[in-house]
Amino acid sequence: MIVSTAKSRSVDERLLQRTPMGDCIHLPVDYFLDHVLPPLPSQVDPREMIDTLKTRGHKSRRAITSQNRWRGFARNPAESLRDESHVFKYLADVVQAIVEASGIGKYDPIVRFQNNPHGGPDYYERDANTLPDAYLHLDNTVDGTVSWMDIAVPGEYKKGCSHTDKQDNIQNISWSICKLLRKDPRRRFTYGYSIENTDMRLWYCDRYRIITTAPFDFMFEHESVVHFFASLIYARPDQLGWDPSIKLLRDDPDNLQYDITVTTKGGEKVTYRTLELLSDLAVGSVIGKGTRIWKVTRLEDGRVSGETAVLKDSWVDKDQPREGDTFHELRNATMPAENHKILMDALLTVETYGDVIIDSGHDAVYPDRTIQLPSSPTPKCARSDFPKWSVGKHKIHHRVVFKEIFLKVLHQAGWVHRDISSANILTDSTGRVKLIDLEYAKKADDESRRDMRVGTAKFMSVELDRRYYRYRPSPVVSPLPEAPPFDPLYTPSTPTSGTTQTHTPSIPSTPPPPEPEPPFRYNPIHDFESLWWVTTFFVFQMEAAFKSTTPLSAQSRPPRLQDQRMSAKRLSHDQDVRFSVTSKRGDAFMKHVQNLHRSIRPIGEQLETWRVKIIRAYLKAEQTRVPDMTLAMQDLHDEFAKDLFRISNMLAGKTVMTEGSWVTNEPVATVPPKQTSLKRKGEDQAEHRDEPEPEGPADPARSRKKARKSRPVVIVDGPAARTRACLRAKAR
Repeated sequence: MIVSTAKSRSVDERLLQRTPMGDCIHLPVDYFLDHVLPPLPSQVDPREMIDTLKTRGHKSRRAITSQNRWRGFARNPAESLRDESHVFKYLADVVQAIVEASGIGKYDPIVRFQNNPHGGPDYYERDANTLPDAYLHLDNTVDGTVSWMDIAVPGEYKKGCSHTDKQDNIQNISWSICKLLRKDPRRRFTYGYSIENTDMRLWYCDRYRIITTAPFDFMFEHESVVHFFASLIYARPDQLGWDPSIKLLRDDPDNLQYDITVTTKGGEKVTYRTLELLSDLAVGSVIGKGTRIWKVTRLEDGRVSGETAVLKDSWVDKDQPREGDTFHELRNATMPAENHKILMDALLTVETYGDVIIDSGHDAVYPDRTIQLPSSPTPKCARSDFPKWSVGKHKIHHRVVFKEIFLKVLHQAGWVHRDISSANILTDSTGRVKLIDLEYAKKADDESRRDMRVGTAKFMSVELDRRYYRYRPSPVVSPLPEAPPFDPLYTPSTPTSGTTQTHTPSIPSTPPPPEPEPPFRYNPIHDFESLWWVTTFFVFQMEAAFKSTTPLSAQSRPPRLQDQRMSAKRLSHDQDVRFSVTSKRGDAFMKHVQNLHRSIRPIGEQLETWRVKIIRAYLKAEQTRVPDMTLAMQDLHDEFAKDLFRISNMLAGKTVMTEGSWVTNEPVATVPPKQTSLKRKGEDQAEHRDEPEPEGPADPARSRKKARKSRPVVIVDGPAARTRACLRAKAR
């Protein structure tokens, strides 16, 4: 990452473009070259290099021809009848000529340019082993074989320049960038480039934002091409995006092992060796925390020593308190001794933590932050109405090591968690529950920080998602005074001295304006609602499995199972359904409960009871202008603990027995087939992706009697119905 010290106005972040990775900032080429790329070596001058490329050697061998084109590109790619891999192969000669023209032979480049000898298919045909169309790769590859762990900068080509070609190439370069950041934990960011005919774009991506440039003509704008490749070829590994604090020990795809250095707040460096990757689900989204969690052991003098621990590596919002600080503040919170002991048992013990410091070994030491662009105003190369928050928040690389519900004592200590999700509730080998990921935890009465909307979308409180108190009592409207009866024969007359004027009631004055609504704040009930959504998600993901010799298509599955899957999808991702389910009145949730397998339907009914208690707590709390949690939360923790134990007991028995499955539209529970770890990872990785329906031929001609023979009744230990692979992975 490159940080500039220039001072003036910030870059206009509304210059955005859509990509599959998210919104990306669209900047001019010169701006990208000067402020995003690594700086050029002091000996390198692109203009002098261009003069050399035009004059060095025999006229027939010069890199830039007399037609001012790159050698090998006598015509534009779109005019060639050859395929893309052949047309663009001459770019390797261009890059080699740039290296030779740099005149700094004493510095050996650490990367080399290579075209993909097999050619890169479009993104929809690519798999885990597919490499980009071209790439800059590390020079020290094993046996000359290039893998994703060796690639520094991906490149993608298209001969054409139509709208379809451009969109396909954006998909391709996005795929390659995502692959780099997901595959290699050492990668903090990456560069890339794409070419459609003669239009070339430059790319940059880290955990905070994606940047691309306005297209330029690579055939004739030689200075931009020379600057781009010279900057990357002579860059240090840390300037290309590699993290020197992580060293790869074993390049075995099935057992990658790393030595990871944690720099504490006091500057001490502690090195840990990874033993097992526990989780990397968050790396699926390029923009975000990119969290990876390993089982590790501490190294002393290069030797393994001490017990195992857990190392969490992630990119946190720059202005957020560090998770280790939050843990220590919680541990020092004032509370009764009994509660303090429970809290100590429930929270993980922090061994060490600190922000990542990049030490390049070349007198360059700096904190590992996402790129901070300098401030000079940029030309308006492409405007968009996308809001500024589309590019996310500045992040800093952070690590914390743990030595190894207490939600009640957390709330009693005056804290709220703010990100209750299935991934943040763990159990150890003894079944003891641990609450993790306190990055967003804060004191309930803390107004020093703006209350942002944080959390996991499908487990987030609906009220929090809408950002207003939705359970306020209905306003009482005072009736207007009655008007006198209408008399069509009545004519007003001026009273005489002998008559008495009847008093007419005065119209009341305009009531004072209502008090402004207090700022919306996160409170403990939001944590409880998130816990309810986690449990609901778990229950609706439970399925009875079929035992069949032929795959079942979506059409041949029992309607009940299809309805349950649809309910699971809507309860997780449909905002309108989530809103109606948490309304004060109505039976919206019970309609979804009826879609559950009959063996677990009682659990759904228990969840309805829980839901009512949450709504009741909201109604109590929001009777006052500033919600009063004291009265609303009374005995709520204990009641929910009983409900959870009741649900746990329901799941513990052998509960699923079905007979006439097709007659009753109920599936038959059987021992589920073994699933691969690859599928488990895929299901967990996508936060908003539904489990794909396996394709297969239906068998409508088979009689019901025959179908029942092929699906024997089996009693299964609880959870008796098959729990989807993603839940089993999280349980581990």
